[in-house]
Amino acid sequence: MAKAPEFSRPVVIDRIGRDGAMRRIEASASERHALAKRLGLVSLGRLVARVEVTPGPRSTSYRVACAIEARVVQSCIVSLEPVETQIADHHIQLFIASPGPQSKDVDAGSADDEVAEIIIDGQIDLGELAAQQLALALPDYPRAPEATVAAVARSLPGDVSLCIESENLASAAVDLSSAGAFAALARLKGK
Repeated sequence: MAKAPEFSRPVVIDRIGRDGAMRRIEASASERHALAKRLGLVSLGRLVARVEVTPGPRSTSYRVACAIEARVVQSCIVSLEPVETQIADHHIQLFIASPGPQSKDVDAGSADDEVAEIIIDGQIDLGELAAQQLALALPDYPRAPEATVAAVARSLPGDVSLCIESENLASAAVDLSSAGAFAALARLKGK
């Protein structure tokens, strides 16, 4: 048996009318704690989603528009200091009923090549959809504004090294966001 999602708010598709359904869902403290653990966050202070489920382009499909707002704390990739980020993201996902075993209609896309998710057990889990959306919206490389390799190297005790020769320390502090990590490595290798 599969483990239940940390933030689960299933909606039964048979209860969605022709006009669709609107929901506002918010993760509880325990759900936020569990999600923070799953996503590798220091903490998740807030997760709210406004979700609208409407009938989709096919008779067995539904379009789910989900707008999330979250407050997350991640570890800085350079200094490991906490970095707080406010996230606001909007996503539209198409869901389709699972084709029967005899069905030849296994295309999960629509006319505009939208990738669809399969509806499982007649339900769409709006909480899990919001959690997945949050995971995709997280900054890949959270970085504190003052965090540089040079600043970290200066804060280390004298007997600890970053394996960077002292004369190369200035070049190691290159702003990687504009030059690119591989360009910085190539410059270091050339010295």
